[in-house]
Amino acid sequence: MHDWDRQSGKTTKQMTDAPENAVFIWCNGHMAYPELLARAIGRDDLAIWPLHRLSARNLRGRKFSALVLDHAAYISEEASEAIAMTVHLGTPVMEFNAI
Repeated sequence: MHDWDRQSGKTTKQMTDAPENAVFIWCNGHMAYPELLARAIGRDDLAIWPLHRLSARNLRGRKFSALVLDHAAYISEEASEAIAMTVHLGTPVMEFNAI
């Protein structure tokens, strides 16, 4: 079986286009691939978080240039509330369609 969405460059484009010092929310908890990819494209400035860290309690009080959501990330109700709080506080949130 072939997953047609893989190897299309969407994540690479998101990381490349992300503002400096952004938090990149990866679509799951398996962090080896996004961390290697970020290094390979010279984006050591990105903080790469697993999807389960996307909550209000983990974002409250933190400063970063933007929150970038991986195109494959499923956004739960709790994550949606965290995103709304982030936007309310003035931090840009970038989804794949917005980049």
